Amino acid sequence: MESLLKILLTYFFKLFSIASPSFTAKIAWPLFCKPRIRKKPLSKTELMLVQQARQYSIDSEDYKIAVYEWRNSDNPEPGKTVLLTHGWGGHALNFSYIIVKLIKAGFNVVAYDSPAHGKSSGNKTNLMHNTKALLSVCERIPYVHALVGHSFGAMANAYALELSDDSKKLPNMNKLILIAGPNKLSDIFASFAQVMGLSNGVLNIFHQKLESIAQRNIESMSTVEFLRNYDGETLVIHDQNDRIVPHKEAEIIANEVMSSSLYTTSEYGHFRVLSAKNVINKILDFINIPNNS
Repeated sequence: MESLLKILLTYFFKLFSIASPSFTAKIAWPLFCKPRIRKKPLSKTELMLVQQARQYSIDSEDYKIAVYEWRNSDNPEPGKTVLLTHGWGGHALNFSYIIVKLIKAGFNVVAYDSPAHGKSSGNKTNLMHNTKALLSVCERIPYVHALVGHSFGAMANAYALELSDDSKKLPNMNKLILIAGPNKLSDIFASFAQVMGLSNGVLNIFHQKLESIAQRNIESMSTVEFLRNYDGETLVIHDQNDRIVPHKEAEIIANEVMSSSLYTTSEYGHFRVLSAKNVINKILDFINIPNNS
Protein backbone atom coordinates (compact mmCIF):
# COMPACT_ATOMS: atom_id res chain seq x y z
CA MET A 1 0.00 0.00 0.00
CA GLU A 2 2.80 2.40 0.92
CA SER A 3 4.69 1.71 -2.34
CA LEU A 4 1.49 2.25 -4.36
CA LEU A 5 0.93 5.59 -2.63
CA LYS A 6 4.50 6.62 -3.43
CA ILE A 7 4.00 5.73 -7.11
CA LEU A 8 0.79 7.77 -7.25
CA LEU A 9 2.41 10.74 -5.51
CA THR A 10 5.41 10.62 -7.85
CA TYR A 11 3.09 10.57 -10.87
CA PHE A 12 1.14 13.51 -9.42
CA PHE A 13 4.30 15.53 -8.72
CA LYS A 14 5.73 14.91 -12.18
CA LEU A 15 2.46 16.05 -13.70
CA PHE A 16 2.00 19.23 -11.67
CA SER A 17 5.50 20.33 -10.56
CA ILE A 18 6.30 21.96 -13.90
CA ALA A 19 2.83 23.36 -14.53
CA SER A 20 2.40 24.71 -10.99
CA PRO A 21 5.58 24.59 -8.86
CA SER A 22 4.06 26.65 -6.00
CA PHE A 23 1.01 24.38 -5.69
CA THR A 24 3.16 21.25 -5.86
CA ALA A 25 5.61 22.63 -3.27
CA LYS A 26 2.69 23.30 -0.92
CA ILE A 27 1.75 19.61 -1.12
CA ALA A 28 5.30 18.20 -1.10
CA TRP A 29 6.82 20.27 1.74
CA PRO A 30 4.83 18.55 4.55
CA LEU A 31 5.84 15.18 3.11
CA PHE A 32 9.50 16.21 3.18
CA CYS A 33 9.15 17.26 6.83
CA LYS A 34 7.36 14.09 7.94
CA PRO A 35 9.78 11.36 9.09
CA ARG A 36 9.22 7.86 7.77
CA ILE A 37 9.37 5.97 11.05
CA ARG A 38 10.84 2.47 10.91
CA LYS A 39 8.66 0.71 13.48
CA LYS A 40 9.81 -2.57 14.98
CA PRO A 41 9.73 -4.12 18.47
CA LEU A 42 12.50 -3.12 20.87
CA SER A 43 15.31 -5.64 21.23
CA LYS A 44 16.23 -7.18 24.60
CA THR A 45 19.11 -4.72 24.92
CA GLU A 46 16.85 -1.77 24.12
CA LEU A 47 14.24 -2.93 26.63
CA MET A 48 16.91 -3.32 29.30
CA LEU A 49 18.18 0.20 28.66
CA VAL A 50 14.67 1.66 28.81
CA GLN A 51 14.17 0.04 32.22
CA GLN A 52 17.50 1.37 33.48
CA ALA A 53 17.09 4.92 32.16
CA ARG A 54 15.84 7.97 33.98
CA GLN A 55 13.13 9.18 31.62
CA TYR A 56 11.59 12.63 31.46
CA SER A 57 10.39 15.18 28.92
CA ILE A 58 11.40 18.77 28.26
CA ASP A 59 9.86 21.57 26.21
CA SER A 60 11.44 22.73 22.96
CA GLU A 61 9.37 25.18 20.95
CA ASP A 62 5.99 23.43 20.56
CA TYR A 63 7.42 19.94 21.11
CA LYS A 64 7.67 17.68 24.13
CA ILE A 65 11.07 15.98 23.86
CA ALA A 66 11.56 12.56 25.43
CA VAL A 67 14.94 12.29 27.17
CA TYR A 68 16.77 9.24 28.51
CA GLU A 69 19.63 9.44 31.01
CA TRP A 70 21.95 6.74 32.25
CA ARG A 71 23.95 8.11 35.19
CA ASN A 72 26.97 5.99 36.04
CA SER A 73 27.23 5.36 39.81
CA ASP A 74 31.00 4.98 39.44
CA ASN A 75 31.31 8.38 37.78
CA PRO A 76 30.75 11.43 39.98
CA GLU A 77 32.23 13.75 37.33
CA PRO A 78 29.47 15.71 35.52
CA GLY A 79 31.84 16.42 32.64
CA LYS A 80 32.09 12.78 31.62
CA THR A 81 28.79 12.85 29.74
CA VAL A 82 28.13 11.78 26.17
CA LEU A 83 25.08 13.12 24.30
CA LEU A 84 23.64 11.06 21.42
CA THR A 85 21.54 12.33 18.50
CA HIS A 86 19.80 9.78 16.26
CA GLY A 87 19.02 10.01 12.56
CA TRP A 88 15.91 10.74 10.49
CA GLY A 89 13.20 8.16 11.15
CA GLY A 90 15.07 6.71 14.13
CA HIS A 91 14.92 7.00 17.91
CA ALA A 92 17.25 7.26 20.90
CA LEU A 93 17.62 3.51 21.39
CA ASN A 94 19.19 3.09 17.93
CA PHE A 95 22.42 3.70 19.87
CA SER A 96 21.79 0.78 22.25
CA TYR A 97 25.07 -1.06 21.57
CA ILE A 98 27.04 2.16 21.92
CA ILE A 99 25.16 3.16 25.09
CA VAL A 100 25.95 -0.16 26.80
CA LYS A 101 29.66 0.21 26.05
CA LEU A 102 29.78 3.86 27.09
CA ILE A 103 28.17 3.08 30.45
CA LYS A 104 30.56 0.19 30.96
CA ALA A 105 33.46 2.52 30.10
CA GLY A 106 32.45 4.92 32.87
CA PHE A 107 30.43 7.57 31.05
CA ASN A 108 27.16 9.19 31.90
CA VAL A 109 25.01 8.93 28.75
CA VAL A 110 22.09 11.06 27.54
CA ALA A 111 19.97 10.35 24.46
CA TYR A 112 16.69 11.80 23.28
CA ASP A 113 13.98 11.32 20.67
CA SER A 114 14.08 14.18 18.16
CA PRO A 115 10.86 16.11 17.40
CA ALA A 116 8.27 13.90 15.62
CA HIS A 117 10.30 10.79 16.51
CA GLY A 118 10.00 8.08 19.12
CA LYS A 119 8.13 9.25 22.24
CA SER A 120 8.56 12.94 21.43
CA SER A 121 5.54 14.89 20.21
CA GLY A 122 4.76 16.12 16.73
CA ASN A 123 4.50 14.54 13.29
CA LYS A 124 6.60 16.96 11.24
CA THR A 125 10.04 18.45 11.81
CA ASN A 126 13.15 19.83 10.11
CA LEU A 127 16.80 20.57 10.83
CA MET A 128 15.94 23.76 12.72
CA HIS A 129 13.55 21.98 15.09
CA ASN A 130 15.98 19.10 15.62
CA THR A 131 18.87 21.42 16.44
CA LYS A 132 16.84 23.55 18.82
CA ALA A 133 15.67 20.39 20.60
CA LEU A 134 19.30 19.30 20.97
CA LEU A 135 20.23 22.66 22.51
CA SER A 136 17.23 22.44 24.83
CA VAL A 137 18.52 19.08 26.08
CA CYS A 138 21.96 20.65 26.55
CA GLU A 139 20.45 23.20 28.92
CA ARG A 140 19.71 20.29 31.29
CA ILE A 141 23.17 18.75 30.94
CA PRO A 142 25.67 21.61 30.64
CA TYR A 143 28.81 19.47 31.05
CA VAL A 144 28.80 17.51 27.80
CA HIS A 145 32.18 15.94 27.02
CA ALA A 146 31.31 14.41 23.63
CA LEU A 147 28.57 14.60 21.00
CA VAL A 148 27.72 11.56 18.88
CA GLY A 149 25.37 11.91 15.92
CA HIS A 150 24.15 9.46 13.30
CA SER A 151 23.06 10.50 9.79
CA PHE A 152 20.74 13.55 9.99
CA GLY A 153 21.58 13.72 13.70
CA ALA A 154 25.24 14.24 12.82
CA MET A 155 24.32 17.38 10.85
CA ALA A 156 22.11 18.59 13.72
CA ASN A 157 25.06 18.19 16.10
CA ALA A 158 27.28 20.26 13.82
CA TYR A 159 24.63 22.98 13.51
CA ALA A 160 24.15 23.01 17.30
CA LEU A 161 27.86 23.66 17.75
CA GLU A 162 27.68 26.66 15.45
CA LEU A 163 24.65 28.05 17.28
CA SER A 164 26.21 27.36 20.67
CA ASP A 165 29.02 29.81 19.87
CA ASP A 166 26.55 32.51 20.90
CA SER A 167 24.45 30.62 23.46
CA LYS A 168 27.44 28.96 25.19
CA LYS A 169 25.34 25.84 25.76
CA LEU A 170 28.21 23.47 24.94
CA PRO A 171 31.24 25.16 26.57
CA ASN A 172 33.02 21.94 27.60
CA MET A 173 32.39 19.88 24.46
CA ASN A 174 35.60 19.01 22.61
CA LYS A 175 34.92 15.59 21.07
CA LEU A 176 32.56 15.29 18.10
CA ILE A 177 31.70 11.97 16.44
CA LEU A 178 29.83 12.12 13.10
CA ILE A 179 28.54 8.72 11.95
CA ALA A 180 27.22 8.33 8.38
CA GLY A 181 26.41 12.03 8.25
CA PRO A 182 25.63 14.14 5.17
CA ASN A 183 27.42 17.38 4.34
CA LYS A 184 25.06 19.66 2.39
CA LEU A 185 21.42 20.17 3.27
CA SER A 186 20.78 21.11 -0.36
CA ASP A 187 21.85 17.59 -1.39
CA ILE A 188 19.20 16.12 0.90
CA PHE A 189 16.60 18.32 -0.77
CA ALA A 190 17.86 17.29 -4.22
CA SER A 191 17.70 13.59 -3.33
CA PHE A 192 14.10 13.92 -2.12
CA ALA A 193 13.17 15.87 -5.26
CA GLN A 194 14.69 13.21 -7.51
CA VAL A 195 12.92 10.34 -5.73
CA MET A 196 9.55 12.13 -5.78
CA GLY A 197 9.84 13.49 -9.33
CA LEU A 198 9.85 17.17 -8.33
CA SER A 199 10.97 19.87 -10.76
CA ASN A 200 13.77 22.36 -10.18
CA GLY A 201 11.10 25.00 -9.70
CA VAL A 202 9.70 23.14 -6.71
CA LEU A 203 13.21 22.55 -5.38
CA ASN A 204 13.93 26.29 -5.56
CA ILE A 205 10.79 26.99 -3.53
CA PHE A 206 12.00 24.48 -0.94
CA HIS A 207 15.31 26.33 -0.74
CA GLN A 208 13.57 29.68 -0.34
CA LYS A 209 11.33 28.27 2.37
CA LEU A 210 14.24 26.97 4.41
CA GLU A 211 16.29 30.12 3.85
CA SER A 212 13.37 32.12 5.23
CA ILE A 213 13.17 29.87 8.31
CA ALA A 214 16.93 29.79 8.95
CA GLN A 215 17.69 33.35 7.81
CA ARG A 216 20.68 32.21 5.80
CA ASN A 217 21.66 30.97 2.34
CA ILE A 218 21.00 27.30 1.62
CA GLU A 219 24.60 26.80 0.45
CA SER A 220 25.88 27.85 3.87
CA MET A 221 23.86 25.09 5.51
CA SER A 222 26.38 22.28 5.51
CA THR A 223 28.27 20.29 8.12
CA VAL A 224 31.56 21.79 6.94
CA GLU A 225 30.25 25.35 7.26
CA PHE A 226 28.64 24.68 10.62
CA LEU A 227 32.00 23.54 11.97
CA ARG A 228 34.14 26.41 10.62
CA ASN A 229 34.73 27.83 14.10
CA TYR A 230 34.73 24.57 16.04
CA ASP A 231 38.15 24.02 17.60
CA GLY A 232 37.69 20.60 19.18
CA GLU A 233 38.47 17.19 17.67
CA THR A 234 36.21 15.43 15.18
CA LEU A 235 35.96 11.74 14.29
CA VAL A 236 34.12 11.02 11.03
CA ILE A 237 32.87 7.42 10.69
CA HIS A 238 31.38 6.18 7.43
CA ASP A 239 30.90 2.89 5.63
CA GLN A 240 32.20 2.57 2.08
CA ASN A 241 28.96 0.83 1.04
CA ASP A 242 26.51 3.28 2.60
CA ARG A 243 23.64 3.50 0.08
CA ILE A 244 21.86 6.36 1.83
CA VAL A 245 24.67 8.86 2.40
CA PRO A 246 27.62 8.36 -0.01
CA HIS A 247 31.08 7.88 1.49
CA LYS A 248 32.35 10.89 -0.47
CA GLU A 249 30.38 13.08 1.97
CA ALA A 250 32.59 11.84 4.80
CA GLU A 251 35.72 12.50 2.76
CA ILE A 252 34.66 16.11 2.18
CA ILE A 253 33.89 16.66 5.87
CA ALA A 254 37.12 15.05 7.07
CA ASN A 255 39.20 17.05 4.58
CA GLU A 256 37.58 20.41 5.37
CA VAL A 257 37.05 20.31 9.14
CA MET A 258 40.01 21.13 11.37
CA SER A 259 41.43 18.44 13.67
CA SER A 260 39.32 15.71 12.09
CA SER A 261 40.05 12.12 11.15
CA LEU A 262 38.16 9.66 8.96
CA TYR A 263 37.46 6.04 9.95
CA THR A 264 36.12 4.01 7.02
CA THR A 265 34.40 0.63 7.24
CA SER A 266 33.22 -1.55 4.37
CA GLU A 267 30.64 -4.06 5.57
CA TYR A 268 27.95 -2.31 7.61
CA GLY A 269 26.10 0.13 5.37
CA HIS A 270 24.16 3.02 6.87
CA PHE A 271 22.53 1.43 9.91
CA ARG A 272 24.54 -1.58 11.07
CA VAL A 273 27.54 0.69 11.57
CA LEU A 274 25.95 1.65 14.91
CA SER A 275 26.32 -1.88 16.27
CA ALA A 276 29.74 -2.77 14.82
CA LYS A 277 32.24 -3.67 17.54
CA ASN A 278 35.21 -2.09 15.77
CA VAL A 279 33.26 1.15 15.31
CA ILE A 280 32.30 1.26 18.99
CA ASN A 281 35.90 0.56 20.01
CA LYS A 282 37.03 3.41 17.76
CA ILE A 283 34.57 5.77 19.46
CA LEU A 284 35.77 4.71 22.91
CA ASP A 285 39.38 5.20 21.91
CA PHE A 286 38.62 8.62 20.47
CA ILE A 287 37.02 9.91 23.64
CA ASN A 288 39.95 8.60 25.65
CA ILE A 289 38.23 5.95 27.71
CA PRO A 290 39.83 2.46 27.68
CA ASN A 291 37.62 -0.34 26.47
CA ASN A 292 37.61 -3.21 28.98
CA SER A 293 35.33 -5.58 27.10
